[in-house]
Amino acid sequence: CPGNPLKAGSQLKLGIPVEPAKQAVVLNEILTDPFDGGSDFVEIYNSGTSPCDLSEIVLARADPVDGIAYDYAPFSLRPRLLMPGQYAVAASDPEQVKRFYRIGEERMLIHSSLPSYNDDEAVIVLLTSSFMELERFHYKRAHHFPLLQETEGVSLERISSNRSVSDSTNWHSAAANRGYASPCDQNSQHMDSDIHDDWIHLVAELFSPDNDGYNDVLGIAVTLPKAGFMADISVY
Repeated sequence: CPGNPLKAGSQLKLGIPVEPAKQAVVLNEILTDPFDGGSDFVEIYNSGTSPCDLSEIVLARADPVDGIAYDYAPFSLRPRLLMPGQYAVAASDPEQVKRFYRIGEERMLIHSSLPSYNDDEAVIVLLTSSFMELERFHYKRAHHFPLLQETEGVSLERISSNRSVSDSTNWHSAAANRGYASPCDQNSQHMDSDIHDDWIHLVAELFSPDNDGYNDVLGIAVTLPKAGFMADISVY
């Protein structure tokens, strides 16, 4: 803090960091096929109730066949707090991320020696510095919006942090009206998972899957009366 200018009315959140538990810090957005001259990035989100230290978070890649993780890299070389409800992005070249996208909280865009993730398929692993695995996501190009003619420069966003990271329907291409990525900010395809009393609930009455960031995804919440029941739903 000493020597840094502080604007009037500025606020700085502080806290004692703890090692994150599973489902507290999650993978939230990835870009593995950047524009020519651009940069890969991986975004995480603190969905927990305690701050964590980004220098105690590790990214790795895993073999798609045997699942063994390797090529470890710290999310940040310097200690930095990730507060609850906050986003952070690790990028191999932060300046190139700024060049192509609008950044939310710029101080949370951090230079990192990211593992090398393939464009068409990769397994991204999120761990603590003690190598406790928090999450892993087996990304494939097929996760992108199928009507996109080109996925270069388009990030994959997690729709809900409450749903499984491995659920392919929980990921969607970033919206066109957000520049195809939303680093250090809430995802353009974000959707809250609320609990309702009705046995079936639609998050939106209408949906328009054109990747413009408005009702691109239809959320259907189903609560069945007993374990083992199934619902057969047709969408016309």
